Amino acid sequence: PSHDTDGTMPLYPSYFDVRSIRCNMHCVTCDDNHSSKHFTIAKEVLGRNSRHVIDPEYENALAQEIIQGLPTKTTKHIYWAGGEPMITQMHWTVIDKMEELLEHPEYTDYIRSIQMFYNTNMTKLERNGKLIPEILAKFDVTIWTSMDGIERTFEYCQDGGTWEKIRGNRLEYKKYVPKSGITAVLSAPVLMDIEKLVNFLEEHQASMFNHEYAPNDYINLMDIRLWPQHLFDEIIDNAEQILRKTSLQGKEYTLSILDKYREEKKTFPVPDYAFVKQQIQKRDKFLRYEVSFENLLKHIHENAYEWYSNI
Repeated sequence: PSHDTDGTMPLYPSYFDVRSIRCNMHCVTCDDNHSSKHFTIAKEVLGRNSRHVIDPEYENALAQEIIQGLPTKTTKHIYWAGGEPMITQMHWTVIDKMEELLEHPEYTDYIRSIQMFYNTNMTKLERNGKLIPEILAKFDVTIWTSMDGIERTFEYCQDGGTWEKIRGNRLEYKKYVPKSGITAVLSAPVLMDIEKLVNFLEEHQASMFNHEYAPNDYINLMDIRLWPQHLFDEIIDNAEQILRKTSLQGKEYTLSILDKYREEKKTFPVPDYAFVKQQIQKRDKFLRYEVSFENLLKHIHENAYEWYSNI
């Protein structure tokens, strides 16, 4: 294509990676750099005002940029993540426009060809009285549910989410959007309770795309590499045995994360566990439900609980 006199080329992007810090959960693996729900927690626990703020003007401008590429049929791929994409206005501004163009014969095939990939916490099922999965079923959509464990482990790690609600919402989404999977942050609790998660995935024939735990500014024991060597070995070895028995898609990548943990454990410093426990208890005061880290360990890993409770 020809360029303008100033050297720019009048082209719209074909791929959009859309993220926002707007969120409705207080995930323990997250922080105020990625979630608006952590602003108050960061102030009380870390003693700082958040360095990030929600920018409605930016979000609206990004939505309009995506929309500009629709009449020209240049928008090809959109990745929606967060925060939580289903609660952002910019997401629904784009979807509303796509629904509108879907009704025009000259755009129908094009709109249906746009590939959209979601990473969602699955807390939202309806919008304006309509089922969200039914709306999204009109398009080429793949949905990954962020699910850090199940039951107690989920409710601690993804503070603010109720397991039965998320489980039910995911089943409803699956009816309309068959291309789906589950992604978990491989934190210490998720690894301790990995058998339940694997059994759930096998039962529902769900593929997985798990992630390495990325340390943030909170001081806690979500990072398995901070645990004492004997517990680290016990937890990682057990997780490996369970994963090797499954045929789930994503198994090999998950095992590679365990190998990385093993290698990095060799250089991880030993923390002041008494101080770490104090910080965990400080953070736990902000949990939406009455589930503490110590109480969680009591239910998912006896040896870890005994060690932690004796700090």
